[in-house]
Amino acid sequence: MTPDDVRAAAEQLVEFHDRFALLFGKAQAQDHAYTYLKGLMCCPERKSIEPIALCVGDGQVSGLQKFIAVAPWDYDDVQAEAQALFTERFAPAAKASPIGVVGVVDESGFAKKGIKSAGVARQHNGRLGKEDNCQVGVFLIGVAPEGVALLDHRLYLPQSWYEGEGAAGRREAAHIPDDLAFRTKPEIAATLIRNVAALGVVALAAALPEGVWQRGIRHQRLDRCGRGATRPGCRLGGETAQPPPLAHRLAARASLIASRIAEQGVPRAPGARSRCPFA
Repeated sequence: MTPDDVRAAAEQLVEFHDRFALLFGKAQAQDHAYTYLKGLMCCPERKSIEPIALCVGDGQVSGLQKFIAVAPWDYDDVQAEAQALFTERFAPAAKASPIGVVGVVDESGFAKKGIKSAGVARQHNGRLGKEDNCQVGVFLIGVAPEGVALLDHRLYLPQSWYEGEGAAGRREAAHIPDDLAFRTKPEIAATLIRNVAALGVVALAAALPEGVWQRGIRHQRLDRCGRGATRPGCRLGGETAQPPPLAHRLAARASLIASRIAEQGVPRAPGARSRCPFA
């Protein structure tokens, strides 16, 4: 990149943050949000709180930790703004494409050492290709010819978090809502797609992982959620269709984006020991 490219990218980052800044409340919280965003983009190695505060912030490690852990910003408002940004900037160009907007649904795991984080368990970690102690999130990525964005995501809570005498206390300690019932990954994926369709964010075709995802999602009755074609060779409304090759390339690209998003962590639900919201 040339010096001019770097300056242009820096200006775009400031512009991007400005769109979301007021959602974080006071000026100090807005500054912390910008520091964290800049750290995710710029820090060369570990993208955790302390390196970010020291590398691109003002050195206030405890202040940035409090912002990430307990700041009372509303996740739903931030996600809605991200969806609006995608709709404004990327979705219009997709109208000229025979594919339109592709919504790629996939899971991604993030390894954990302890046992207290919400949803942590020994389960399959797709990024490692094996079973590991990890959290797993379900992601809905919007893909258009002009760009890619995270439209929504949810934390998967394994069934082990609902079994045994101590399960209720464990969920309470992790600040998991009392009324949150167990849901399979296809059920979570269906909820994400329905929510985006209900809000009128975009009419999207949903590209899904093969196997159990395909079988599970068919039972969720998504035939009225936009255009809804699933990959490969299955339409949510029951009609069979093979998406064009470009859809496969877009799906692969978005799956890579989902993996990279998971590497950085995702916005947490206020008060929860997790970086992925529950509902």
